[in-house]
Amino acid sequence: MNPTVQYNKGGKQFKFAVTNAQDWQVTKFRNCPAYQNALKGKDGNQHCFLTEVSGLKVYIPQLEMARVLFYHDPFLARLSLQHNALVEDFYVELNGEMQAIHVLDGAEYPLHHFNRDDNRRFLSWVLMDPCARRSFESISANLLINKNRQGNYYHWDFHFSPPPLTGVELSIIGWDDFASKRFFVWEVTHIEGLASSVTGEQHHRCR
Repeated sequence: MNPTVQYNKGGKQFKFAVTNAQDWQVTKFRNCPAYQNALKGKDGNQHCFLTEVSGLKVYIPQLEMARVLFYHDPFLARLSLQHNALVEDFYVELNGEMQAIHVLDGAEYPLHHFNRDDNRRFLSWVLMDPCARRSFESISANLLINKNRQGNYYHWDFHFSPPPLTGVELSIIGWDDFASKRFFVWEVTHIEGLASSVTGEQHHRCR
């Protein structure tokens, strides 16, 4: 907490380009030897994505992937868990090449967030790019279908469907298990080259 100097992050660091994240496999933490060896398998039921990079099997926790894509502020984190929330809070008007986002009455989105360019760009991406929007809304859809009640509480293992992310470069840090050639990601530190179908941006197809 409050370090006086900048410390280097632990773990192995490397970068790789995504071909299509929608082709990634889905598995559990417990199926990754690197996770078992490094962290002793305390959250083995959590979901992660599995992809291969130059012969190395890379396991990316789904919650960490959602964090770097969508969880830029507490409001959007809450919104992702509410069914149909984007429709209830925002209206996107398309008139030829003109695009406008209207914040509806009763929306909880803090107005001061609009003062920052990066917040406006991010919100535009989620609302107007069909791949990003479908991915964001898959969080609440999976929660609605897969939550289960245990006593007085509902439980759910976080799960969502990613956008394609074709051509995106991910910088990651994690544990490299040399014996099994498995890599468990602790953190996605940077995401570069994120494409969009918003007018004037690069675009790609999603499914």
